[in-house]
Amino acid sequence: MFLVVGSSGYLGESIVTKLVNHGSVLQTKNNNFNQNKAEDTDLITTFKLDITNDNDIKNIFSYIEKNKIVIKGVVLNQAFTYVSEGKDSFSSSHENIRRIFEVNYFGSVNFIEKLIEHLEKKNNKTRLVCILSNSLKTLNASSDHYIASKAALHKILKIFAKKYAERLIINFVSPGLMKSKMTDSRFKKVKNSILSKTPIGKLTEQDEVSNLVHYLLCECPDSIIGQNIFIDGGRTL
Repeated sequence: MFLVVGSSGYLGESIVTKLVNHGSVLQTKNNNFNQNKAEDTDLITTFKLDITNDNDIKNIFSYIEKNKIVIKGVVLNQAFTYVSEGKDSFSSSHENIRRIFEVNYFGSVNFIEKLIEHLEKKNNKTRLVCILSNSLKTLNASSDHYIASKAALHKILKIFAKKYAERLIINFVSPGLMKSKMTDSRFKKVKNSILSKTPIGKLTEQDEVSNLVHYLLCECPDSIIGQNIFIDGGRTL
């Protein structure tokens, strides 16, 4: 079974659609999802997940262990940002800034730590693809703190990639701007500016990213580990 953490958005939906052609999928949706556990289809099981809620995370791994599920691959596609009014506030007490780090760093790391514990307990091995952002290089996003939170997640998971390679092969995918539920509010405003800086002359498509995720989970050799692939039409060249 594939485990997709964060399937509520357009990219998450595209990843699930791609992976379900190669096996069953356990997907998570954010805390706006109404049910604790949706009715299962033949190939897709859905859990509600607020990644900052430790009980939600434990619920998922209890289900995996109870049903003796072998995890073939994991996608971490969890993100939170906000569109600031003018310049970001650099106060660490700012509610939105705290939420960005709670979701993008602390919650995500807690989830991966629980995954590593599960793999070590079951003596299993799997692969993880973490979705980041090409703003790690461009430094261009709706929030400076979103970039900082993704950079922090990238660094700690690179440490995990080295430390736990016998159990977990970790790689990263950093897409350019895509039309998504998270970027809807600013997409039209920034689209032409980003296009003008993109050598290929087109924005990244969700299916391009999901195809790459599938490759890294199912076809990529184990010797490729800890790598961050920018998929943005040359924007970060």
